[in-house]
Amino acid sequence: MPPGETVVIYERGGWWRAPPIRARVLLPEGKRVEAEASYVVLDSYGATCWKRTGTSDPTTMDISVGPVPLDDARRELLRAAEEFDLSHSDIEEWYAESKRAVSQGDATDRVRTPFLRSEIGYLTLDAQGRFLPYEREVEHAFVHYTFSWAEPFDLSACERLDETTEGSEAK
Repeated sequence: MPPGETVVIYERGGWWRAPPIRARVLLPEGKRVEAEASYVVLDSYGATCWKRTGTSDPTTMDISVGPVPLDDARRELLRAAEEFDLSHSDIEEWYAESKRAVSQGDATDRVRTPFLRSEIGYLTLDAQGRFLPYEREVEHAFVHYTFSWAEPFDLSACERLDETTEGSEAK
């Protein structure tokens, strides 16, 4: 993270027409994500709950792929399922439900997979497929990845931290 920053955002300009961000992320255990993303966000907001610093190494990274056609999102999720041992059945149920929404013609409700979780070394991955049957009169889908560097924590713990310098222990 650049000095003094708690968040870094890389976002493609425009919606459909701008070229995607080519994201290549090397992960523990020889895993990787290679995606054509609409945005990539790194933040260190979670660091305040155990380090009490304004800046830190990132604690979360979000990668969003899309908008893409539903079939492309399904392929992206199935690739992720192979790489990270995610539920194929949840992905296929999402795909089938999304196709049903399209066949009904005027469906506007968003269709989402459950959060698909995997542990990769010191990281936690949550992936989710999202389909919007008709928004701006275009069917499109997204695949969203969130990588967290630490165990999920209780936000109320942030209030109980010692007010001293970086590296202090929670009381």
